[in-house]
Amino acid sequence: MKSLLNWQQQRKHFPLDVYTWKSVLGESLYKFFLGSRFLRYGNSTIDSVEINGNECQVEYIDGKYFAIGESDDIELSPRNVLQMFFDKTAFADFARVSLGAHGAVSELQGGDGFCIGDLSIGKGYRAFLCFSDSALFARSIAGISDLFQPLIISFGEISSATQKVLFDKKGKFFSIGECFEFRNNSMYISELLKSFLKTPQKKQSNSDYYSWAATGHSQPENPTLDMLRICVLSTTHLRIVFNGKEDTFEYRDISIFRNENTGEMNTNWTCLRLLATKQEIPNDDKGKQQAKRLNKAFREFFGFGEKVVPFSFKDGLLCAEFNLTSKKESYREHKEIFDESHADFDYDDFRGRL
Repeated sequence: MKSLLNWQQQRKHFPLDVYTWKSVLGESLYKFFLGSRFLRYGNSTIDSVEINGNECQVEYIDGKYFAIGESDDIELSPRNVLQMFFDKTAFADFARVSLGAHGAVSELQGGDGFCIGDLSIGKGYRAFLCFSDSALFARSIAGISDLFQPLIISFGEISSATQKVLFDKKGKFFSIGECFEFRNNSMYISELLKSFLKTPQKKQSNSDYYSWAATGHSQPENPTLDMLRICVLSTTHLRIVFNGKEDTFEYRDISIFRNENTGEMNTNWTCLRLLATKQEIPNDDKGKQQAKRLNKAFREFFGFGEKVVPFSFKDGLLCAEFNLTSKKESYREHKEIFDESHADFDYDDFRGRL
């Protein structure tokens, strides 16, 4: 890929004949490009060809094609005198699939580039593949919805106009060489791009978090339960201290505490409040099911390893293995911890719905 980029940047275009493609890509990468249909033959013939570093004119003599050199004439097959184009649409679709982007590939009007879909990472990115930058390309990027940040993967340097769009929209730029690498006769996304694609998703609402990292706080490596403290403040709010960072949330802000379809509080949230207010959840089949759901949810949200068990049973009752408290220590004495919709809270009925 590096040799192709150097050639393209120096010549301002991609090769147009099979001999140059083989020379620039090397035999293995050339075969991959050809097999992946990134390269296709055109209908027109080439006027000249570079063979062994020498520029040769192509002439048709007595029904055959020859590369006319200074000392020797080399006969060329009819297929090898056809122009060979880089199919940018096919490569753009390959990039879309490799990134896991949603949506179809679409060519930008007037710009030498493509929109290759949307990525459900961070606040949401719209990905673009740029073959050569221009004012039209910059305007196309500037026109995307404010719901997305632009991600540009480019075969060359980008203009100051495009750089300004990226800065204004808090976008991201990668060169094509940083994104893909060729090994074992195939092309793969790089570790750098893999790391970026793992950016936790943060939905457009400022209060819709699917992981601790998405809240804007740093995610610790190999987190432990002693890093976590939770205080249930009311029927709808909680305070989380994790790795020394503190924040207050409404239950519906945190994906693991709400029903994804209705937005209402789910059993994870209800159980957390019960445990915070010293209510008992016994070690029976339903209790075990809820403990399993809580442990899975907390591992996913806070990034705990599989061996970390945030909730376990002791003396036949479910308890938190981290610091879990309530602003109102007793449910019986402080009924305001539940809102009016739970004024007639029936624990037995709740357990029957677990």
